[in-house]
Parts: sequence; C-alpha cells; structure tokens
Amino acid sequence: SEDTKLTTVLDAVELTPDGKKFKDLDNFSDATRLVVDGIMIPLLPTESGNGQADKGKNGGTDFTYTTTYTPESDEKDTQTGMATNGVQTVSNTAGGTSGKTKTHYKVQVCCSNLNYLKYGLLTRENNNS
Repeated sequence: SEDTKLTTVLDAVELTPDGKKFKDLDNFSDATRLVVDGIMIPLLPTESGNGQADKGKNGGTDFTYTTTYTPESDEKDTQTGMATNGVQTVSNTAGGTSGKTKTHYKVQVCCSNLNYLKYGLLTRENNNS
C-alpha cells in the first residue's frame, strides 16, 4: 500500500517571547482569520467587504493593516453598570471569576492585498502589562 502523508497548506505559528520556540495556532485553513486563546481574530479590516482583500475603501485596501482587537465579551463586560438599587457595579475586575480575558490583541498584518497569505505580528496586551 501507498503511504499517505498530509501536507499543511496553511499554517499559523506563535513565536515565544524569547524567540526560541514555536507554538502551532489554528486558522482553520483561512488566511483571513486567526484563532488565539479560543478567540477568532479577523486579519482583514471589516470594511474590506466580506473579507475580500480587494474590496476596501475606494476600491482598494492598505497593504498593511494594523488594529487592536478586543473580544466582544470583554467590550460588554468591562463597562460600568448601574444596579437597580443605584449601587454602581463594575464587572470583569482583576482576579474576578467571570472568565473574561481582559486582553487586547494588537494585530499588524502584511499583504492585505492577498487573501490567501498573511504575515504579521500579534501582541497580547492586558492590564497587567
């Protein structure tokens, strides 16, 4: 019988801060998205027209794309709320048990004119750093 080998077509890796180790990340074979810490992060601007690289503002798109991505659950959870008795409450405090990340992802992506290939830098930022 013939040996069957799987070939990775699209891959995503994370380089450790010391630059000595790689960690595989998921992108589910979609170069326009990356899954980090269980969160799907878009690698194209939302105005690019349903993730199509050549459908940006005025019919074009920037060659590089930079943004800070905040998970929707954190955006909702970090807002100050007012309880019915008038007592102010703040959710997602440090050390809380809400399970929210309080992490923002700074994304810098190259080659936004190509929807099949991305190079970039993703930086995790949180309140402790």
